[in-house]
Amino acid sequence: MLTVTKKFSFCYGHHLPDYDGKCATYHGHNSEVEVEVAEIPDEIWEQDGFLKTYPSMTIDFTVIKAYVKPIIDELDHKNLNDIFAHPTAETITEHIVNKIKAINRAFELSLFRVRVTETPTSWAEWKRDY
Repeated sequence: MLTVTKKFSFCYGHHLPDYDGKCATYHGHNSEVEVEVAEIPDEIWEQDGFLKTYPSMTIDFTVIKAYVKPIIDELDHKNLNDIFAHPTAETITEHIVNKIKAINRAFELSLFRVRVTETPTSWAEWKRDY
């Protein structure tokens, strides 16, 4: 299977309510999000009004950016406690996945992986179940 990945960055603050540990205190992260898209038949993209602009291209990186950046921008430089009851890396990942899947059928079918990196050594990741 052939896939392509686009990486995004955003900053946020949060704390984990009722958590017994350091993350109970308000703190911030410089986070990265990787969105990986798998190749799907052209007909599905065309049904959603999207035409490939170049042969042998899974999807143009600018198309991924056009769809995903507004989702990331909603979270950038925000206190995530104002958005989520439990602002964990897992919650952020599920939120991004659900928003991407809601864009259109082609993105829902082509979405393969989303990774939210909280620190260079810690992340949550969603992968398509085939």
